[in-house]
Amino acid sequence: IQPQPDDRDDSGETGRVGHELILECRNFKNTSGVTETDIAKRLMDYGYHAPTLSFPVHGTLMIEPTESESLAELDKFTDAMLKIYDEIKEIEQQDWNAEWEKSYPAVLINDFCYVHASFHEPIKEVEYNIEISPKMSFGTAHHPTTFQIIQLLQNEDVRGKDVMDMGSGTGVLAILTKMKGASYVEAIDNDEWAFNNAKENIDRNNSEIVVRYGDADLLDRDYDIFIANINRNILLQDISKYANHIRKNGVLFLSGFYTNDVDMLVEEAGKYGFDLDIQLSKENWAALRLIKNK
Repeated sequence: IQPQPDDRDDSGETGRVGHELILECRNFKNTSGVTETDIAKRLMDYGYHAPTLSFPVHGTLMIEPTESESLAELDKFTDAMLKIYDEIKEIEQQDWNAEWEKSYPAVLINDFCYVHASFHEPIKEVEYNIEISPKMSFGTAHHPTTFQIIQLLQNEDVRGKDVMDMGSGTGVLAILTKMKGASYVEAIDNDEWAFNNAKENIDRNNSEIVVRYGDADLLDRDYDIFIANINRNILLQDISKYANHIRKNGVLFLSGFYTNDVDMLVEEAGKYGFDLDIQLSKENWAALRLIKNK
């Protein structure tokens, strides 16, 4: 991600460019702590769907513009990426994690769950206080997707059940299910920073949770409750893998996508025996509770 001179021409001999673009992001983790996941989430803030993460090259982003994209839309996307690049450069000039934590507010969900940092006092009136060190990992409950999954978990009976938190980020959802009485809880994330952060947060909350570094290919047992708060493209790609490891009458929670993506995801889930039970929406982001009927 670098500003280019106006006269640069990246087209091939035929005057065309490749349909798929691989963006190299790996060095940013060393210089600023910013990962490919952080860049993908920032793109969402600019109104774009998250690009494909770490495929086919780990630590990169794959951008796939369609033939219908206008030049103006492509220029708009390029401007967004250049702004993100400038933000990364600014972060490199400061103690980025200290700045992030200093500005981190606590989150209260329905007097049910209070997600806070160590410098916030717990609230006695809520059922569950979860202390996390955010470390810029996704899943701090500030984003509507995580917030809505916590709302859904408020009424979910997890006692004695086996739970998977796929794309766990900070581990907050895994921690909550364990606090609510789940028997076995596992958390998986393919971002090394999030993986380490989840382990730290699990220790902070004295939870017994198995944390693994990787993706859906690691699945090797069955679950009663499966949480996947990732993004539309990964969910569509991996939902068949999830289905193979969710027991009959098991529950699948999905989030990380916009409300206009709901029909697409419900249709895909239906191919593997899932029926939509509950749909929530907040700030144009959606969360679903589906039940496996076979």
